[in-house]
Amino acid sequence: MFDDPTSAQYLAFDWLVKEFLSRTTTPSLEYDDDEVTQRFAAATVLLAFKADTAKEDLLRSSYWASFPIETLSIPRSWKFYLYPPVGSIPKEIGLLTSITSLDFGYYVAPEGTLPTEFGLLTSLTYLNLQISDNSGTFPSEFWLLTNLATLKFYNSGSAETIPAAIGLLTSLTDLSLSGMAGTIPSEIGLLTSLAGSLSLTGMTGSIPSEVGLLTHLEYVELYGSYFYATSRLSGSIPTEFGLLTKLEGLIVEQNALTGTIPTEFGLMTGSRDFYFSHNDLRGTLPSEIGLQTMLEQLFLVDNPLLAGPVPSELGNLVNLEILHIYNTSLTGSIPSDLCDDVGSKQQWWTAINCYEIECNCCHAADDVGCKAFPGEYWCYETPCDVLLQGIPP
Repeated sequence: MFDDPTSAQYLAFDWLVKEFLSRTTTPSLEYDDDEVTQRFAAATVLLAFKADTAKEDLLRSSYWASFPIETLSIPRSWKFYLYPPVGSIPKEIGLLTSITSLDFGYYVAPEGTLPTEFGLLTSLTYLNLQISDNSGTFPSEFWLLTNLATLKFYNSGSAETIPAAIGLLTSLTDLSLSGMAGTIPSEIGLLTSLAGSLSLTGMTGSIPSEVGLLTHLEYVELYGSYFYATSRLSGSIPTEFGLLTKLEGLIVEQNALTGTIPTEFGLMTGSRDFYFSHNDLRGTLPSEIGLQTMLEQLFLVDNPLLAGPVPSELGNLVNLEILHIYNTSLTGSIPSDLCDDVGSKQQWWTAINCYEIECNCCHAADDVGCKAFPGEYWCYETPCDVLLQGIPP
């Protein structure tokens, strides 16, 4: 590519020789080969996205703030702010062997697949990357990045599968993979260092029981696709979730999960958020829910086969602030203990089917309230007692 004067490699080398090294009278004495090589690599990567931009303006801009151009320091942390990006990641990125953090940001979505040279970045501990128009898979060399602690990957092109090799990244503490396809590999259970969050979207198949081995996790987010029924998890919720005693939040919304809510959830006494909406859960709401005294948010919307009476133990949830129960077959009443504490809460946001569940401090679900009082602007916040009286306030 050095014979093409428009290529990123040519422009980077031209700048390095003519505009940087020429600023010192003894460049060979001031800079070692590794520093020069990594500066060339960094310039090539940057110019690969913006090769049509005047290089003098580009290479002196704030994009280089993490390693000022005047010092030629070896880059160790790099966040891109380029928009819109152009082109793909060049293989020269593999020369940045000292870099520990690489953040392509929300708006930077390189095209194509990752180069195999990405596997040379073995010092990386943080990677945030979005790939567009991706027609291949992760190169096998990618899984050599065993020092990665945080991996955030969003695929906005053709769907990627998660290979079994994910189990090699045993240093991960936070993992977020979006725009993926296929099943969750059982090797996810090898990532026992996960202590922050596990976020996977668009997956199919069942949730592997090995997730119960990730006992240090604080948040689990397993979103299904709102638009595509073929990109949703199925099967039952593993009872092994009960082993995640440090879990603060569990989100399994917009899937096709069946079976019951495990009674083992009562073991997760530090949880604050449960999102079970938009599934096919059945059975009853277990009384063990009352052991979740730290719970602040509970969403059970659109589970029509979830039936039986609301357990009285729900009244033990003294920290509950958001309660959404509608489009279910649950009956009975919301314990009065919850209503007695409403005045002391920072917020009390409820949405229930007032015709099926009795509650003197709750509001009707939006569709229920607006069906009863069509055209009324306040129908989205209809108190249950108003709805049952049938008289607008």
